[in-house]
Amino acid sequence: MNPNNINEEYANSYKSAIMKQVYLIRAELLSFRLNWKWSLIIVLITPISMLFFLWFLFKDKPEYLLHVVTGNMVLSLVTGTMLTLGQELGVLKQLRGFDYYATLPIRKINLIIAYLIRATLQTLPSMIVILLLGRFVLHIPISIHYTFILVVLLSGLSLSAAGAFIGIYSKDAGHASILTQVLQPLVVYLAPVFIPVEHMPKLLNIVSYAIPTRYVANALRASCSGTYDLYSLNTLLIFSIISIILIENKMEWRMK
Repeated sequence: MNPNNINEEYANSYKSAIMKQVYLIRAELLSFRLNWKWSLIIVLITPISMLFFLWFLFKDKPEYLLHVVTGNMVLSLVTGTMLTLGQELGVLKQLRGFDYYATLPIRKINLIIAYLIRATLQTLPSMIVILLLGRFVLHIPISIHYTFILVVLLSGLSLSAAGAFIGIYSKDAGHASILTQVLQPLVVYLAPVFIPVEHMPKLLNIVSYAIPTRYVANALRASCSGTYDLYSLNTLLIFSIISIILIENKMEWRMK
């Protein structure tokens, strides 16, 4: 077999995979333009309300203020990625949309990535507003490191399996909505997101090692302090790989 032909086949397969992903992302972005105003309101209201509420509580405790800002960014990310993914996949299942996607020459993770990119773009305005409010209104010292974008991308992917499985295995869209809204506060408030780890109960601290939001919060705090947390980034990468494997091998297109 000619090595040149093999290399050409690999190149064509990679090009085809990239183009399929691009088309899916474009389709999601086209749907995003129809309801972006409401999506923006949803991801803005709760984090910004929490930001000012917690600032009033802890404004005299500077050591908590960075937790207030990054905690609200984590809340925004969880709302915009895991919660949105679970609910929208629940709707898609109820409408039997997976039957359509099952006929396309795409991998399951391609669909999830397209949803996540759209959800992340929805979340970015909220995170930017939180950063600006924290820096210029609340006068919290913030210095962004370039790993900030990497943290945002990994956070969505690391939480994707939970959202995907809720959407796929829920009975209907209403059931998916309930489950995601139950899971959201658990992954936010059972981890050291708003609370410094040294003030958490010992049991919760141990449990939080298995929750991705612990590492999202740590990595965001580091990137907002002008540095990076390599351990948290690596852990988020591991969670992301696990999510991809679970989605590809355990997520079913067609459910009875």
